[in-house]
Amino acid sequence: MMINEKQGRFKSSTSIYQGSKISLPALKKCLYQGKIRCPSLWSQMQENTFTVILPVVNETYSLRQTVEMIEASSSADVLEYLIVICKKTSIDSRKVIEEIVNHYGSKVRVHDQVLPFLGGAMRECFDLAKGTHLIMMASDLETNPEQVPQMIALSRQQPDWI
Repeated sequence: MMINEKQGRFKSSTSIYQGSKISLPALKKCLYQGKIRCPSLWSQMQENTFTVILPVVNETYSLRQTVEMIEASSSADVLEYLIVICKKTSIDSRKVIEEIVNHYGSKVRVHDQVLPFLGGAMRECFDLAKGTHLIMMASDLETNPEQVPQMIALSRQQPDWI
């Protein structure tokens, strides 16, 4: 199948494909599997931009440190940070998030999740992410931000593996 520029819009969270909506992750998967051919969409996919997803409940210092460590090593590759908050997110965490937004500006988006639990937050983020690749990080440094450059390098070597 071949789609043209008018049929497919890659920049929104949902794309139009043959008159029906398809989620951005589903469109990316179809492009990688060769089920859809569209040269301009494929070239956008080859740019390998990254969205870092950071779910937050009560993290403060570790959240700030996570963002700073990723920025120090991979700022040019990270398109955006998608910080996910919920009803249980502490006031202190929300203050730190506000500071991060003020410091990094439009590179940081905050999403108030609707679906329950961490799984619900991740499902929502898959549709909201603007990057071609997602990096899911724990905001409490449980996942090591120092490994992000290796993740990015691996995704460039084999973009369809990740």
